[in-house]
Amino acid sequence: MPYKFTAVFFSLLATIQCWGIDNSTQENPAVNLCRMDKRNHQAVEYVGTRPSGGRVQLGLLLLEGLQKEDFVLEIGAGALMSSIPIMSFLEMGHYIGIEPNQWLMNASLKIPENREVVEKKKPTFLPNTDFDASSLGITFDYIFAHSIMSHAAEWQLPLFLKNCAKVLKEGGKVVFSIRLTEANGYGCEGADQETHASEWQYPGCSFFDKTTVEREASKWFSKVEYKKEYTALLTSDSRSVCHDWFVLTK
Repeated sequence: MPYKFTAVFFSLLATIQCWGIDNSTQENPAVNLCRMDKRNHQAVEYVGTRPSGGRVQLGLLLLEGLQKEDFVLEIGAGALMSSIPIMSFLEMGHYIGIEPNQWLMNASLKIPENREVVEKKKPTFLPNTDFDASSLGITFDYIFAHSIMSHAAEWQLPLFLKNCAKVLKEGGKVVFSIRLTEANGYGCEGADQETHASEWQYPGCSFFDKTTVEREASKWFSKVEYKKEYTALLTSDSRSVCHDWFVLTK
């Protein structure tokens, strides 16, 4: 991974960290990390992302050009580890999350600091399982989904891509992780063949060929990019987060 790219990314993370929860100004709005304690410990263990990982995920969106006035859809809000920093960066009402497992969010909202961010930023949460936010009538600048397609049934990948394209602005981007059958050199050894699962795989993983992802994504998006450098950035925070990453532009 080029040194210049790495330096830019970690400079972004340092900036986010310096903003912090108590340093909010009109010119330099606070970016809050999701707080973690015994009240949401079980939920955090279930999703596998910790507060620092949420900050790194916001960093990926910033690398892709995220601005505070953009609208973001997160598919798989989980325990709000990435949701809190993303929504705190955005303008009020500009974050939408899809999460069918309400208990994950509720666990993190037991912590007053997390609840304060949500009350201030007024996000919208949808509980559906089909990745579809079209009922809101919003077109999004960015869609983000981490560790969702890595557990998907075979039929859920094309559904995910179709429903993302349906609500994405022209020129908008989908940033998402998946597990590929080929080893990536960052801890994921891949698989001998695609999983071809008929249902959701959790806590197990499902695997797709890179050519399958590219073929299906090309039906809906003008540009499909495999971002191996994003795997490097995520594993620099946690070695277990060795997913493969794609950025799709409509």
